[in-house]
Amino acid sequence: MELGIRHLRVLRSIEQNGSLTRAAAELRLPQASLSHQLRRIESTVGGSIFERDHLGVRATPLGQALLGRARAVVTAFDELDREFHRGPARADQPFRIDWQSADLLGVLADALRDIAPTKQLTGRADPWQSRLLTKLVEDDVDAALLCDLSPQIPRPDGIASAALIAEPVFVAVRSSHPFADADEIRLADLVGEPWILPAGLDFLGSRLRELCERDGAPLRVWVDVDAADVRADLVAGGHGVSPSRPVRPSRPGIVVKPLAGNPLVLRHFLAWRTDGEFAVAAQRICAAMVDGYRRRVAADDGFLWRADGL
Repeated sequence: MELGIRHLRVLRSIEQNGSLTRAAAELRLPQASLSHQLRRIESTVGGSIFERDHLGVRATPLGQALLGRARAVVTAFDELDREFHRGPARADQPFRIDWQSADLLGVLADALRDIAPTKQLTGRADPWQSRLLTKLVEDDVDAALLCDLSPQIPRPDGIASAALIAEPVFVAVRSSHPFADADEIRLADLVGEPWILPAGLDFLGSRLRELCERDGAPLRVWVDVDAADVRADLVAGGHGVSPSRPVRPSRPGIVVKPLAGNPLVLRHFLAWRTDGEFAVAAQRICAAMVDGYRRRVAADDGFLWRADGL
């Protein structure tokens, strides 16, 4: 027998209830059937998972190790199931908005608070543009924040989109880097440097590779990392350089510099279903997001670039 998700759910139920009788009731199984399943699972893993006494059941050392992994797997499976089975939106539900990049998530939340104060926002990160567009088409999300180096994004039938803002891609280097004091850095200046790229944004890595090869500095990717703070730690530790938003780094040991000629411009878009509740306010939300972003740039000296029509 191979362990499957249903077997892990059985173990989780026994652990949580502390009793085979209560677990059987929760799972709507005869106790004899649950006991048989447990024996088969124990036979598969090669040892007892629970100790039984008059107080109920307790996990053995083997059981504790197995249950720790079972909790993680069941949680991940449930999240995956919710990801692809959210179902159509209802008027009393929050807006379901996923994002390819969280750069504009704050200004989106601000815009929703002002324009649709009765609606909450729920969503999650997903770096794959094609998957986000599929979610929109299949009504798994109401809207999506997308980003691309191209001036346009695909727009399937029933989906509208608007361009929001564009930011040049800067580069983050260690503060002791030979070009850390330069006004700008050429890609050719970074020849031989390992690049630490954002995970999932494959279009950025592909275009960066083309530009590096054009400038005689073949791209050497050291690692893809999804967390910005981890990328910053790696750069500060001298493990490579990384694409960056044009903002002052929040940790010491790093400087962020423009790339000569601004060869990479990251454009942000909002896409939404045209037949949903979100569509009623979408254009006003987009305008509020642009205004909110520009106010932030004007007021925050952490921005190293000013919105000037890129």
